Amino acid sequence: MPGCSIINYKDKEILYFDHRGLREEELIKNFIESTKMINEYQKTHSEILTLTNFTDTYATREALDYLKSVESKEAVTKCTKVAVIGITGIKKMFLQTYNKIMGNKAKLFKSEEEASEYLIS
Repeated sequence: MPGCSIINYKDKEILYFDHRGLREEELIKNFIESTKMINEYQKTHSEILTLTNFTDTYATREALDYLKSVESKEAVTKCTKVAVIGITGIKKMFLQTYNKIMGNKAKLFKSEEEASEYLIS
């Protein structure tokens, strides 16, 4: 179910941002929640590992504009490692834009397990 949560993987906490199947308005709301979660989490943790699932997500100009916002950029710069799954085909341009905005921090993986292993390594 789309939303933001903390998952435990091999005794490490990972902030999980599930955007599966979301469209513009819902996606932007989830981005805002993700930003808030990172900001709150960083108050008590020095390491921030994030896994974002974009499976069947349709990003629009408005969603990309939110990612370009100062608020979003500042939150992502606090992240130690960023893993992304669910991006295929033309949606890879979305990840390229995201990385350009965020300084090439996000790494693309084919599966949640692969991404989680990268995050805890």
